[in-house]
Amino acid sequence: MKNQIIYTFSFAIFLIACSTPQLSEMETAAPEEIKLTEEQISANGISWGKPEFREMSSEVLCNGKIEVPPQNLADIHTPLRGFVRSIEVIQGDHVHKGDVLIVLSHPEFARMQREFLESSKRLVQLEREYNRNKDLLNDDAVSKKDFELAETAYSIEKVHQNGLRSELLLSGFEVDRILSSGQIQESISIRSPFDGYVASLNVNTGKLVQPDDLVAQVMNNDHLHLELSVFPKEIATVQEKDRVVFKLSGSDSLHMASVYLVGKVVNENTGAVMVHAHLDRESGYVPGTFVNATIRTSTSKVLVVPVDAVVQIGDQFFVFIRTKDGFKQQRVTVLRKDRNFIEVAELDPDVDYVISGAYYLVNSEEE
Repeated sequence: MKNQIIYTFSFAIFLIACSTPQLSEMETAAPEEIKLTEEQISANGISWGKPEFREMSSEVLCNGKIEVPPQNLADIHTPLRGFVRSIEVIQGDHVHKGDVLIVLSHPEFARMQREFLESSKRLVQLEREYNRNKDLLNDDAVSKKDFELAETAYSIEKVHQNGLRSELLLSGFEVDRILSSGQIQESISIRSPFDGYVASLNVNTGKLVQPDDLVAQVMNNDHLHLELSVFPKEIATVQEKDRVVFKLSGSDSLHMASVYLVGKVVNENTGAVMVHAHLDRESGYVPGTFVNATIRTSTSKVLVVPVDAVVQIGDQFFVFIRTKDGFKQQRVTVLRKDRNFIEVAELDPDVDYVISGAYYLVNSEEE
């Protein structure tokens, strides 16, 4: 019995001894008050103040390019196989709708027009024959079968002639002039589809070009826009009319735009969603220029402190509270920030926080 009492008493002492360091560690882990002299506060620029309510938006960082709408960029192909007889523009020239870019010629052009003229002559003859048989049929002077043969021949040739006419028109030939004069047009002109600038020329005099060859590009840059790439995890926060701040590659100047359209599909190659934004000022930019952009999403009035009030240690954030005798560190959660202010979850509007010189207090703690 005596041995049992001694064993119980010893075990109790062991438990007390084991618990003592744990209490000590808890006390040590608690933030300690930092005390500084007035001279130290002044010398290190430490100041404090209460948090304030400000309008703040979240920010989505992204990259992109200045582009022209697809309808303002034209790839020019030749309608027919031909030799480049002349080039009427150079890259960078301003052109109007209908201006000649390139002139082509080829012996095949003569064959196409000759076939059209021959068909037109046959059509006139077959039309007369059809009308003659129609009159004879009314007078019972011709069989219905002969009339139908004349009608079929006329209809087939009419379809053939209309097809040749359309082919020539689409290829750039002046069909009415060819038909009225009977003269063969030796060349065709490739023209600009709209006002703009010659973005590229891929031909030289004498080159043989095919219908699938890209011979030129014409660009109208009257309406430029931003095409931005946003990762899917952030796209839900982006909405139409959100403001965009961006910098051109190699420049520190700030430019503004507004979100016009938010894409609905993830690009398979980039893994991002495209956001289309309209520029506040559309002149002075070069299409294809890369940009670094910040999309400012939904705005609300929140409690913030200056950026210098929050310090980061590892992956944690802290502020310092002004106490009666000094300063005390408080761990916080950063929600969103801009260039000057940070929204912090745990702020108390009635408490003074250090708003400058916080990093000196971190160093004081380490010492």
